[in-house]
Amino acid sequence: MFELRECNEEEKRELLERGADSKSVKVLDYFGNDIFFYDIKEQSVAHHDCWVNYTGLRSERPKMLMDILHEQLVISDGSRILDLGCGLSEMGIEINRRFGNISYLGVDVNNNLLKINEANFKSHSGSYRFKNFDLATSQHDDISGNYDVVMAMGSADSFFKIFPYVSECLKPTYIVCESHVGRQYNLEEIISACKDYRLKKSEDYSFTSVNGPVDPSWIGYHRRVNILEKV
Repeated sequence: MFELRECNEEEKRELLERGADSKSVKVLDYFGNDIFFYDIKEQSVAHHDCWVNYTGLRSERPKMLMDILHEQLVISDGSRILDLGCGLSEMGIEINRRFGNISYLGVDVNNNLLKINEANFKSHSGSYRFKNFDLATSQHDDISGNYDVVMAMGSADSFFKIFPYVSECLKPTYIVCESHVGRQYNLEEIISACKDYRLKKSEDYSFTSVNGPVDPSWIGYHRRVNILEKV
């Protein structure tokens, strides 16, 4: 589990046909499923892609988060989910592994990651969709629809700006925000921006990543997830 292999020629061709940059993409064994994975190391590229590596699919972070959300009855079969700043859709991949009849929209500023996501979900393209969206500059009403859950995993400075729109216009049953312990002010900003929501659950958890920093005390490995419920 979490082992990587090089893409074969057919897989490289598929990525290129979708417009993805295939040179840093490998195939990951994620709980027995082959997943395209954006494999970069210490040096980040635009839009913090290194976090996809360190806190994503080569760790148990997605599974741990879904364990929490399922235990709290936030996500189950049939959920309608909006994933803000979805990155490589590690949450979508874990959701798809565990639940059925899901409607999922992942939005992110990094178009290359979205192309990789489309390749990963090619057999579920009607249920799992992706959209290029900049949380800092895009018009909020470019996102519409009915959602049971809106989540922002890895919340950063730009995230909180959209949450007045999320809470007042989209009105999901649950809003989920998560980040490392050094960004608690970002989570507090999101909570304060969500009108008519109460804090249902706040939980800390820790993990390590196969190809992240060796030091288990690295701040990115120590996280908090907040679940807000509409009142």
